[in-house]
Amino acid sequence: MQTLAGEGRTVRTEDVLKLFGKVEQVLAGAGLTPVGTVGTEEPFDTRWHQRMSGAALRDGDPVTVRFVGYRLGEAILLKAMVSGKGGAAEPADEQ
Repeated sequence: MQTLAGEGRTVRTEDVLKLFGKVEQVLAGAGLTPVGTVGTEEPFDTRWHQRMSGAALRDGDPVTVRFVGYRLGEAILLKAMVSGKGGAAEPADEQ
C-alpha cells in the first residue's frame, strides 16, 4: 500500500480496513484483545479507560466509549478513550 501511495495511486479505504482486520486476527491469536466497544456505555475504570474531555470522572461513573483500546494479556497497550456525561464529545440535546 505504501508503494501505491508513493506512486500517487489511490489506496482504497476498503483495502486498508481489510488489511487491518487480518492484522487484528493475527494479533488476537497472540493474545491481543480490545478494550471497550465504540458507542457502548460502561462504568468508568481508570485501569482500562482514558477520559477525553469534560468534567472529572470517578470509578463507576457512566461513560461512553469513543475509541477502542487494546491490551495484551493484563498489560494495557492503549486505554479506551471515553467521555462522560457533559463531555465535549457528547451530542447536545435537541430542544
